[in-house]
Amino acid sequence: MVNLYYFTSAVHAISNIENDRIKISRFSDLNDPFELLGVNRGDLHTRKKLQRQKKEINKKEGLICLSKSWRNPLMWGHYADRHKGIVLGFEVKDRLWDIKYESKLIDAPIDLTYNFAKKKFIKKLMTTKFKDWEYENEVRVFQKLSGTECIKEGENYFRNFNEDFILKEVIFGSMCSLSDMKETLKLIKKPRFSSVEITKARIAFQDYKVVVNKIKTKEINLLREQLLKESTAV
Repeated sequence: MVNLYYFTSAVHAISNIENDRIKISRFSDLNDPFELLGVNRGDLHTRKKLQRQKKEINKKEGLICLSKSWRNPLMWGHYADRHKGIVLGFEVKDRLWDIKYESKLIDAPIDLTYNFAKKKFIKKLMTTKFKDWEYENEVRVFQKLSGTECIKEGENYFRNFNEDFILKEVIFGSMCSLSDMKETLKLIKKPRFSSVEITKARIAFQDYKVVVNKIKTKEINLLREQLLKESTAV
């Protein structure tokens, strides 16, 4: 099974690993203002209906945004603290939804209320973005906020790592600090993370992409082994 990747800051990645969980995003917090509103809506009545519907969906449903690749430098720059962050790779067995990238807005149906009752139309709204977002290569996992997998803390929702959402990789950004890497390795030494693959990234020398830093990856894995030995010796 191919892994999917979650870009985040080192602080949040460390928190995710420490607490065995990942934050569930809300549509109202996403960085695309067209989320759930990507409909060709010329009249005020339709626009108001869309806004109301977005609020209703936002109350009931969240999402986890993942990417099919960790090698895009834009993703590191935008979502992983300008290459100082960390990417977490997951094996996901949940239902996955590929984002479709379009150059035009979705045509509004004649009876918007009727079509909003159809899951197919709602899912189309939830999985369609403008073509310029295509670099994200995004896949989404949708989560019912009332579901048993969701954990609420204040205004935030989280989902635990489990057999359907398994942490498989930790990729340190090209500018990730040594202190953040060490802090992560201290958590990864726990038995449940023994099979997690550790990689250090760097920018490529002959192309616009992010690649494996083989030398640093070897050094980090030696440090991982050292920390593991120290913990078992205590």
